[in-house]
Amino acid sequence: MGPQGRGRRRSAPGVTSEEAAEIKRLRAENSELPDRPEVDTAVWIDVLSLPTTPALHRFYRDIEQFLQAMDGDRATVRVEWSKGWAYTDTAVWSDPDVLTRAVPAALRAGGGPGWDEAVAILNRLDPHQVVSSPFLDALLR
Repeated sequence: MGPQGRGRRRSAPGVTSEEAAEIKRLRAENSELPDRPEVDTAVWIDVLSLPTTPALHRFYRDIEQFLQAMDGDRATVRVEWSKGWAYTDTAVWSDPDVLTRAVPAALRAGGGPGWDEAVAILNRLDPHQVVSSPFLDALLR
């Protein structure tokens, strides 16, 4: 990297700085909630387990449903993309309600642009859906 690039993050080719800002709204922590200016704190909840724990997926599903029940006036619950979420009783990243309703709704919350705008930008950047999978199709389409 040349000296002019040090300390400065650049958007991908074809992405304006405004579009890059919209994509950043998909972060778990987003301090820009126009209709919730009093929100100034993020809390991460991490639950660890052993892979062989009986009924592990069901346990995580119960925890996830408990947290999602708090979503609304008291909290904005968002997934951390790199962790497990959308649990069913037997699998991770599989609950169609979480994939198609809860995650988009959580990222639309707070007023202002968010989920829909970011998905539109991602679709514009990959119009032929080269970067795709059944999981991404369920989540983003």
